[in-house]
Amino acid sequence: MFNLKSKVRTIRKAERKDMFKKSKGITLIALVITIIVLLLLAGVSIAVLTGENGVLTQADKAKVEQSHAAIKDAISLAYNEYKIIISTSKNTKEVKEELKVASTNKVMIQGKQENQSITKNSTFKEFLLEKEYITADGKIQVEKLLGQKQALGNGDGDEETKKDVYMFEEVDNNYVVYYYNKEGEPEEKLWQSNETTEQTPNPNPPEETGNYLLNNETYYNTLNEALQSATDGSTIQVTTDVTETEETIIDKSVTIDTNGKTINYDGDYIKITINEGKNVVIKGNGTIVGKTTTTFILNYGNLETNEVTIQSSTSGHLSSAIVSLSPGKVVANNSNITGISCEGLNGSGVVTINGGEYGYLAGYPSGAPGTFIINDGKIETISLIKGGTCVINGGEVNNIILGNDSGDIDLTIGDINKEVNTNSPKVNNMEISSGDLAGIKSVINFYNGILNGFYDNVRPGYKVENTAGGSILVKE
Repeated sequence: MFNLKSKVRTIRKAERKDMFKKSKGITLIALVITIIVLLLLAGVSIAVLTGENGVLTQADKAKVEQSHAAIKDAISLAYNEYKIIISTSKNTKEVKEELKVASTNKVMIQGKQENQSITKNSTFKEFLLEKEYITADGKIQVEKLLGQKQALGNGDGDEETKKDVYMFEEVDNNYVVYYYNKEGEPEEKLWQSNETTEQTPNPNPPEETGNYLLNNETYYNTLNEALQSATDGSTIQVTTDVTETEETIIDKSVTIDTNGKTINYDGDYIKITINEGKNVVIKGNGTIVGKTTTTFILNYGNLETNEVTIQSSTSGHLSSAIVSLSPGKVVANNSNITGISCEGLNGSGVVTINGGEYGYLAGYPSGAPGTFIINDGKIETISLIKGGTCVINGGEVNNIILGNDSGDIDLTIGDINKEVNTNSPKVNNMEISSGDLAGIKSVINFYNGILNGFYDNVRPGYKVENTAGGSILVKE
């Protein structure tokens, strides 16, 4: 009996021991799993709190954005206050003057705040310094500007370190505000004035009005006054229709922008002269009118016209609006000109037509006619009575007059090696002013158009030689 009980106790003791061993093994596994889960949860929690999009990170960003916005709004309000104080101290004329040019003359005015005064032309920076919103080196004093401290911008940074500070600076003639973080790196600029801050005073401020504006700065009443102050490369803009009563002599290479206006030269023999070696460009869809027989004389100077009208008061050979003296050159682009006369001593006077409408083109009556090159445009009459060279590459000529008063004629119309097409030049009429072409050398390559008033035996496809050994070749 005793042995049986003893065995039973032994068996039960062994079972309990075995159960204890099994129970201990399950607890370790659960512990390991628990630890792993806790680590994972910790990692997730840290990421949620401190990750790029974490709660703490977002909170920091919000704090930064809020601080930046506060400074931006405060600077904008201060700027508006400054502009109001300045503007309310001036009458309309003074405001207009300041918009045109900043003056260095300091005129004291009173601001709206008690004991505050700024000068009539004080800068925004001077205004902020007076309000103690910034230090001399540009550091924004946050507490002064906002009336309280905030999380950012309260550092001890200066012009050298610039750490955790807002700085008021001048960049490209504008006021800007930057925040320099705790690493001393500038972040995106927070505010900009978007206007010129310091202007260099103009020693010659423009008049209120004037007929001519030189280099977009100074007004003058006459073209001669503007030219006197101009330099090579200057631009003179016509601001209103104007009448000139004195001769204009241009001795500088300038551009005259007619600006859609009219310059009227009123007076006998009043004209424009371009001196030797000077290059003048006239543009702007305006008009220049000469009362006398000539409007322009190129005294060995050069003229380029771009979409302008140049007229003399009468029409005809001797009333050409432009007279080009050798070696003066004219380039007319899409312009409307009464007439152009050209002297070509030693072949140096050249007139080139690139589109537009023209009246009378003629060799200058000195026995030394120049060269005309017609690339495009409409010409009423080309006169080679005095001889000369004319190359017609395109466009339309209503009438060509040949003569034998003096000088040989070299006339080329089109290209003999090319077939007729829509771009071929067109001449509607060709005639001899008197007699025949005796003593005149003529070469004519003609492609299409009408020949009236010419030799009866000259027809398309025929070649006629004259006594000087030249030839006229007419080809369809």
